[in-house]
Amino acid sequence: MNKERLHALLEAYLSNSISDEDCRELLSYSKGIGRYGDETDDVIDKQLLNFQDEPVLSTERTELILALIKNDPRFFRGKSANLSAAAKFISMSWVRIAAVLLVVLFVALYLNRSSTDVPQQVNINQQMDTVIAPGGTKAMLTLADGTKIELTEAKIGELANDGTVSIRKTANGQLTYDLSNLADDNSGMIKYNTIETPRGGEYHVILPDGTSVWLNSASSLKFPTRFSGTTREVTLVGEAYFEVFHNDKLPFHVHVKDTKVGVLGTHFNVSAYEDDDGVTTTLLEGSVSVSKDKKEFVLKPGQQSVTAGNAGRIVVKSADIEQVMAWRNGYFRFNDEEIGSILKKVSRWYDVDIEYRTVKQGQRLGGISSRSKSLNDLMDQLEKIGNLHFKIEGRRIIVLD
Repeated sequence: MNKERLHALLEAYLSNSISDEDCRELLSYSKGIGRYGDETDDVIDKQLLNFQDEPVLSTERTELILALIKNDPRFFRGKSANLSAAAKFISMSWVRIAAVLLVVLFVALYLNRSSTDVPQQVNINQQMDTVIAPGGTKAMLTLADGTKIELTEAKIGELANDGTVSIRKTANGQLTYDLSNLADDNSGMIKYNTIETPRGGEYHVILPDGTSVWLNSASSLKFPTRFSGTTREVTLVGEAYFEVFHNDKLPFHVHVKDTKVGVLGTHFNVSAYEDDDGVTTTLLEGSVSVSKDKKEFVLKPGQQSVTAGNAGRIVVKSADIEQVMAWRNGYFRFNDEEIGSILKKVSRWYDVDIEYRTVKQGQRLGGISSRSKSLNDLMDQLEKIGNLHFKIEGRRIIVLD
């Protein structure tokens, strides 16, 4: 688990917004702390150095957090086997972890800010009584016959069965496909399912071949209920992170806009929202080929390709992996990013619309913030670090002077 994901889980725990699935992930990670605790402590130390000028926890506050964790029933589940794991978890240097969690994570990296023309601002949290919560695990599954299943509300267990393929929702919320009865299918028909996340939603699906896909908000993935032939083909709209199950005989292809991403078995992220210009593919592990208009480029780990609109070319550059994977790890991470791009991401995650009254051209911001924060808190942070002023009306953010 990387440090950003660990921070996201711990922050969600401390804010009492952690889900059962994330709680289990945190406990599972804790079981290995005894083996590589020194490495974890080292990461925490480095983070403290990065934020050494920010406030940290008092001893009393840290002890309170320790007491809460020690007595939290979610870490035990009534099973004695988990007690030793919880003990290892608690044995970490909690003073340092908690200090990292509660520092001010948003750091100003914006350009061309004038300290003399910052408008008088009203705290965004004072503008409305209703706090807009962040997104969560939400998705709609559409079966081959048009039946729609709301996955958030669906019970754990089997959701559908056509006699050959069983679709199930697991205890941790994943969607899986059981092909154990595939031998009984003599029709040869290929049926397609589509999973869609709304604005303010994300979801994890395990495809029939064992490939894991995490869908970001406002995204959809169309795929067959079983893969056949010589390739595995899926179609993506929006953004998704893939961990493709390796199969030399069946290459995996992602079709997105006018671009095709081909792999055998690897980890990569693809972003291609309809309101974005082009397709961005980032490779974390393995190898992928990106092709468009008879042009093709093979990426190496740490590289990113951008196919821009109708330009018909593929631009390849080094990737900022932490920024690309921030959404998957529970964070917003902006690196000298234009305000319009930032607000698109905010709009998708919090399911709000953006209205521009005025906006300064070239305004750029940078920093890190948890996606578990309320919209009000996030916009308050953006106001503090940028020469901007926002107003929230209903589910709309108005960009003022």
